[in-house]
Amino acid sequence: MSLIAVLVLINACTNYSKYENVEFEEKSPRDWENPAMFNQNREQPHATMISYPDEESALSGDQDENPRYIELDGKWKFNWVKKPGERPYWFFKDNYDTRDWDEITVPSNWERKGYGIPFYVNIGYGFEIDPPHIDHDWNPVGSYKKTFKIPKEWKGQDIYIQFGAVSSAFYVWINEQLVGYSQGSKTPAEFNITEYVKNGNNSVAVEVYRWCDGSYLEDQDFWRLSGIQRPVFLYARPTIKILDYFARAGLDENYEDGILDLDINVSSNGENDISGCKLEYKLIWGDNVIVNEDTELLADDGSEEINFTTSISDVNKWSAETPHLYTLVLNLRDSNGETLESTSSRIGFRTVGIKDANLYINGKYIYLKGVNLHEHHDVKGHVTDKETMLNDIMMMKSHNINAVRTSHYP
Repeated sequence: MSLIAVLVLINACTNYSKYENVEFEEKSPRDWENPAMFNQNREQPHATMISYPDEESALSGDQDENPRYIELDGKWKFNWVKKPGERPYWFFKDNYDTRDWDEITVPSNWERKGYGIPFYVNIGYGFEIDPPHIDHDWNPVGSYKKTFKIPKEWKGQDIYIQFGAVSSAFYVWINEQLVGYSQGSKTPAEFNITEYVKNGNNSVAVEVYRWCDGSYLEDQDFWRLSGIQRPVFLYARPTIKILDYFARAGLDENYEDGILDLDINVSSNGENDISGCKLEYKLIWGDNVIVNEDTELLADDGSEEINFTTSISDVNKWSAETPHLYTLVLNLRDSNGETLESTSSRIGFRTVGIKDANLYINGKYIYLKGVNLHEHHDVKGHVTDKETMLNDIMMMKSHNINAVRTSHYP
């Protein structure tokens, strides 16, 4: 056997758990102590939307039946240490031995699962103040691992992974390859993992730091909790896609007719010509299609911005007393008329303004009776389910609460 073959065999058989105590020289400043570093390779923020293969499925909004969506919530392999220097450095390797690791539910806060200390602080941070530095002897790190499969039907499409919220900073690897980094514990983080996935089994590894330099901006009067605390999912999109859109649904100056103003960005991965594609916009009220228009795309450089504006006579206005919602549908079709993707959202027509220091909605004075609301569950911590949200809403409505301040995050 050649020397090269021997070295390859040794590398393939290496159990990386043997190297847990090896000292590693890390770059300075570390990403999680660098105010200039917010993310690496993270996708730009965009409107909340999921790609569906056709209009019918987009209207149903049923994620369980969407062939372009895979939920990664559930049990993940998990390891917790109290400081970065003790973390299992090589854990992202596929042959790293995790048989002795615990399992943790995602989404969850690890303090609510018995790891570390949950604590409430009003004024202060819960760690030694030395901005932008974080105490290296008390900054717990959670390491997560899971395997998944990519459907063969996703071949040729762009594939993304989205983390709804992670507190407070994290790295993500796919199949041993570092994909990116993100911080911002109440905002989604999305990564394009098309070039990292493969047929058959795939692995995802996530390294979460309890605190980072961004934690100095998140000094809030609430329970300080950590981990992957909102859903994680994969989804596929065509290489030509609706990259982003903004729907403004206001009223005319007489507060009678609705004005629908759409800004839509269609883009490809840089390799496809989008000219000849068509973007269709529909506005639906009940069983009636109120608006049905389309625009043919002309750009040949892979990206085009489209604006569409129209008026809707005697629109059903949105207010707290009459929360009327229309359904907006966007359909993107190729030059042959085949649907590339569809997405939908519910929108309400209203105009909000301030006059003489008073707040008006649809031209009517509104007296705000509001509350502050933190995303919190008495058992699950910062992980809230739909039932809890609905219960909170019904309780507030029953007490004539008409405004909510989500303190202090988006």
